[in-house]
Amino acid sequence: MNNKTKANLIFNLHIVVTLANLLLPVLLPLRYLFIGLIFSAFIVVHWTIFKGCILTILENKYNNKRNPKTLKGQFVDRALNRFFGLDLSERQLKALNLSMVVYIFSTYAFRYSRNILITCLVGGVTAILYLTKN
Repeated sequence: MNNKTKANLIFNLHIVVTLANLLLPVLLPLRYLFIGLIFSAFIVVHWTIFKGCILTILENKYNNKRNPKTLKGQFVDRALNRFFGLDLSERQLKALNLSMVVYIFSTYAFRYSRNILITCLVGGVTAILYLTKN
């Protein structure tokens, strides 16, 4: 398998992981919510450890590209451009990433607690933690 094929395979795997991460909070039965929450938390923790997503790093390695320091050219930017023809600015990409992370953890919090105040608290704390990291 050549490097271009490996990069395409990793990009498609990244699409699957991202879609799963966005759909699991809504689709999982209540007894499996904790597993989905651990999966989502693992993804955020691994971003911090590797200073970005390991799948993006591998894909850039196979494409012989350096990892950009900004969100421009990263996975979300390329996926939106490839599937929807959208070219978002750096600020819009940061807002989109923040929205996705807050959505995931707020949905888990609401499904666990059924309490809107707890959901808002979790969403706010998630947003603050995400913004201080970036």
